[in-house]
Amino acid sequence: MECQRKILLSYKIKKNLPFANESLGYVVGWETEEETFCMGITASIEHVLLGLEVIGFFCQVQERLGQNELLAICEQKYGSLKLDLENPVVLFLWKEDGDVNIIAKSYSSYYGTLTDLDLSDIDTNPTVLVRARGHVPLILEIASDPDTLKENVELALEKLRTVFQSQMVAFILHGCNYIVHSSQDGSTMKMKELIKLVNENESSENLKIKKNLKKKCPLDFDILLQTSGNAALENNFNHSIVIHCQRREFRCISLSVPLDVIVVGFESTCTDTIYNLLQSAVDRQLSQISQCLLTHVKSLETLLPVPHHFYPDMWEFPVTLIYPSNKTDKELENYRKELHKKLLLPLDRPFLRKLNACDFSIVSPSGHLINPHEGLNSSGVVGGKCAIVYGKYNYHHYMQDHVNDNGWGCAYRSLQTIISWFKYQGYTDRSVPTHTEIQEACREFGDNTNILCSKSGLDSQEGASA
Repeated sequence: MECQRKILLSYKIKKNLPFANESLGYVVGWETEEETFCMGITASIEHVLLGLEVIGFFCQVQERLGQNELLAICEQKYGSLKLDLENPVVLFLWKEDGDVNIIAKSYSSYYGTLTDLDLSDIDTNPTVLVRARGHVPLILEIASDPDTLKENVELALEKLRTVFQSQMVAFILHGCNYIVHSSQDGSTMKMKELIKLVNENESSENLKIKKNLKKKCPLDFDILLQTSGNAALENNFNHSIVIHCQRREFRCISLSVPLDVIVVGFESTCTDTIYNLLQSAVDRQLSQISQCLLTHVKSLETLLPVPHHFYPDMWEFPVTLIYPSNKTDKELENYRKELHKKLLLPLDRPFLRKLNACDFSIVSPSGHLINPHEGLNSSGVVGGKCAIVYGKYNYHHYMQDHVNDNGWGCAYRSLQTIISWFKYQGYTDRSVPTHTEIQEACREFGDNTNILCSKSGLDSQEGASA
């Protein structure tokens, strides 16, 4: 059968699909006139970034099946996924003789037919991530009645959503003060031009680092709300103010709620499209914040819903989740397990702890470089093999942190680098130890009782003990 269109499959899907904990799920990406880009898989579309679309579904089968058998599977699974697609892409996966086989089909739900598709790998991600951040005030009246309190939460968040659905919101680009306003402002500037504006104000050193990063740094915007002019008056009543006074005792809380959204665009995407995506993303996040407040309504006075971005290495795109600030990772463990299943993440290590969150910085808050190996060229050693560390770490080196350890601090710095990796992967929440803390640990273990306050280097045994 003649192939109709070309399917480009992310190598990360090909690598991780065999290990998905679900045999059925959604495929997300985007489509052009001639090609379809399959860039991610998920069991739930709840957390898919705006700018990406559901383009089909995947299905794991036990063995190679004939066309009629595959068609029967499509007819059965299509309805359960509730897809609103006439011709979804279907990825079938099976294992045979130790190899993983993936084929692509186009399923016509109207005609009940399957068409072969040409499947090719893609190892680059042509998208541009766009991030917008800000804070919005939220005032809630605390009621003793749980139902009334929930109504107050819903009403307050609905008012905020109404504001952001209007033309009062704007987004200002970091580094060049370019403002993206409403979709009605006639702007035709493209993302490629915005990237150029930002790069012109970026240092050459930072540009080089960003170019070599495996994970893209997004274009950063701040969220602004217009407080004057016609747009700000749209939601006001066009009659005299009426004040209703009710004398009673009441309690209220005032929160400065953080907003932090990411959407997906392309270099050819116009700013009016980006405006609409960011506006919709903020609206969706306010809805998620409302759900977080309602879920933990009993602890509202100590709660702040905080967005966190997570960027597992097996993903082409980050995911944004809302966590309550007053809950520890341990308290959120069951919720995170549910998220792992929804996002098809393995359960053998943490991916969604607060410590796993990604802030897209090229330098850590402490000033240490993050993952400097990503910018290194190949050594050129004949027959050499490249082994890349999974996850992030801080690079600690001599003479940093106001400590003169020249000539004796090598093992200390290596240990600090290793512990920073454990911290970034969510295995520990303790800070990276100082030289003194490392020496105290060695003394307590009994390896070297005279090491404290000395300039003595560590041997491998002492480093392991610490």
